Amino acid sequence: MTIYLLGLMILMVEGWGLKPFGYLSPDVYLVLTLGYLLFSYVLFPERKFTYFSKRLIPFWLVIIGIVLSVIPAWIFHNQSILQSIISYRAQFLWLVVPILLRLRPTLREINHSCLIFTVALLILTILHSFMPSLFVHSQEEMEKIMAQEEADMYLLRGFSIPVIPLAIALQKLGQRFEMRDLLIVAFCIFCLFVQENRTSLFASIFMVGLMFLYSKYKYRYVVMVAMGVLAGIFVWSTISTWMALIEETIMQVGDADYNRNKAMLYYLSPLANPSWATYIFGNGFLSAHASQLMATMMAEGVYNSDVGYVGFWNQFGLLPIVGFLIVIVKGFSGKDSTLIHKMLSLYLIMTSITIGYYASATHLVFFVFAYYLIMHKKRKVLIAIRPQAAPQCQDDEKVHI
Repeated sequence: MTIYLLGLMILMVEGWGLKPFGYLSPDVYLVLTLGYLLFSYVLFPERKFTYFSKRLIPFWLVIIGIVLSVIPAWIFHNQSILQSIISYRAQFLWLVVPILLRLRPTLREINHSCLIFTVALLILTILHSFMPSLFVHSQEEMEKIMAQEEADMYLLRGFSIPVIPLAIALQKLGQRFEMRDLLIVAFCIFCLFVQENRTSLFASIFMVGLMFLYSKYKYRYVVMVAMGVLAGIFVWSTISTWMALIEETIMQVGDADYNRNKAMLYYLSPLANPSWATYIFGNGFLSAHASQLMATMMAEGVYNSDVGYVGFWNQFGLLPIVGFLIVIVKGFSGKDSTLIHKMLSLYLIMTSITIGYYASATHLVFFVFAYYLIMHKKRKVLIAIRPQAAPQCQDDEKVHI
């Protein structure tokens, strides 16, 4: 199962654009991913599953919202139903959610596959910094990289995946100190730091704080001091990078020409919604080839993906946003809510303004695993990561790490 999950993630991020795999078109990767999902029925035929259970309510809200958004795209933006079907083809990747719930991978399998993915992500991120020619880019992207004008080009697809093993290791540290878990936490945070994505990095720091808030073992203050000292040394040794990130954030917040500021102002204005119906059902996923409006927005540097849930709401309406909120609330609520669920929900909240955009595989690859861990039918059994604390369960539900 670990290998299967790792293969699924690599297909969803299109092989990170690494040559020669980067020469394959997104449509080829979409077909390969859908075929890979169907192949799971051959590899794991014994799994019994109902596709209309309560834990799939958020999923169906998203799907219904996506389907209904085709109508306003046709009425208000003259995008034909056929063109919408073509434009919406990437949304078929949402099928990963029920497939994952059907497969019921254990926490060990998820942790191992995400850790392997994180190691590969870190190696490739470093390679990209020194040898960007190993990756497939458009001519414009390559010009920006060579001119060192685009720091975000080092942000490879699937950059949020390290948050999964980070949350698992923090949960274990919150129960009992082990050096192995501390090293995994440090490694995952370092991976996020190397990518220089401020939203993910700052959200992960708050996850560490949440772990200390909920931990109750005897020597937690010793661990807190030790981690504080290590964090201080790390921050001091990389102070120039931290200051650059903070200064860039302050500068961009006050910059009216910053892409995210322009996008937020536009999508929250009446200009982005030609009718009251689009506030409810969205404007649809408009094609830049068929819609002059979308082509103009892209030329101005205004993208739905830059404003998280706001961008998703503008495209697909309120129903998917309600689905996302159900997942977040579920993570914080209930007697079976563990620290992992709370940390993942915290991360989803803190990143919802910027990278919480799940209409592309880049962000969806993280959300499907967060969805699975939060909405699992027996999630307290799934998260029983200490052998002595885990209750008896069936063979396909053994989840010890």
